[in-house]
Amino acid sequence: MAAASITHFRESLRVWMAGPAVFPTAFALGFLESSIIFTPVEPLMIPVLASRRKEAWLIAACMAVGSVCGGALLYLLGALLSGPVIEPLVAWLNAEDAYARAAEELRTLSFWQLVLATGTPIPFQLEAAAAGAIGYVFAPFLTAIVVARGIRYSVLTILVLLVGARAGRLADKYQLEIFIGGLALFAALAIYLVIAR
Repeated sequence: MAAASITHFRESLRVWMAGPAVFPTAFALGFLESSIIFTPVEPLMIPVLASRRKEAWLIAACMAVGSVCGGALLYLLGALLSGPVIEPLVAWLNAEDAYARAAEELRTLSFWQLVLATGTPIPFQLEAAAAGAIGYVFAPFLTAIVVARGIRYSVLTILVLLVGARAGRLADKYQLEIFIGGLALFAALAIYLVIAR
């Protein structure tokens, strides 16, 4: 049932993004992924990028800008509303330990470690809110998000342009493997951040 719902949603999104709404929708997906959706959007976007190759870079740029805006919003919420909003939400999600670890790690990360940390979809939301809550300087944090998300969506676009329309079919066929690969990359990043301290 859930797989059928996901497939239906993806097909509806593809139809929607075949029209002129592709750019604001790409922005919205990037924004939502960096703010409230706890899942990567690549399986949704790969077929769109493959089918609109001439506009792939602009679509990727819209996703990146949306993603940066989502991260900036969470940073500001963390800075302004940590006590009344962020901390109760983190408690509701039962993520207090992850939030505390993210806040502690942010205090010691170098810029490039921050770029690596903000390049992953999960737990980017916690990192962005924690950065605001601990008063991490906004300019380097925003710069790190721009660099990380720019690299992430550029690599995605290059891969789609190289592989072509097969990218969409491969994303459909290997959804689970892509998800596991993303988790493995995140685990490797987490281990690197621990070792690099």
